Amino acid sequence: MKADKVVTLTEEELPTPNNQSSQSMRARFDDFHMRRRKAKMALRFSCITDIAMHIRELSDPAELWEALQTMFDNTATHLGRSAIVTKFHNAQPSVTESIVSYITHLQAFRRQLVGTPEAISEQTFRAHIYRYVLDYLKMTVAILKRTGTLTIEDITIALKETEA
Repeated sequence: MKADKVVTLTEEELPTPNNQSSQSMRARFDDFHMRRRKAKMALRFSCITDIAMHIRELSDPAELWEALQTMFDNTATHLGRSAIVTKFHNAQPSVTESIVSYITHLQAFRRQLVGTPEAISEQTFRAHIYRYVLDYLKMTVAILKRTGTLTIEDITIALKETEA
């Protein structure tokens, strides 16, 4: 369909061709508008009725895309932010994943919530790592807990060294 540039506004609309316009200019204009119509229809038909009601007044595919993006942006709604918090709390390391990869995954959740009421504090983050750390790293965690309040970077470095 090649409509992504139409939807994301990275391709500007061409001026309406006149009698002096070249055939290639008219073809590009027609192609743009065909992709624009296809994008609009794809966006409309991909929505269930409940969602379609919220976008039925919009005719521009870029506006449709922006409206849908706003509706479903995880950080834009309380429900979306709550889902991110739940994913954070349910995340557990696996034996096939490095501790650095696991902590990076947790940090991605944390970054999404910065500046929101559901933001994940440093203390909550540390507690999560300490609680779900794999067995072979528990001794290191016990030592880290006695060390005092460490930053996430300090914890990551210590666990990475133990893992190696």
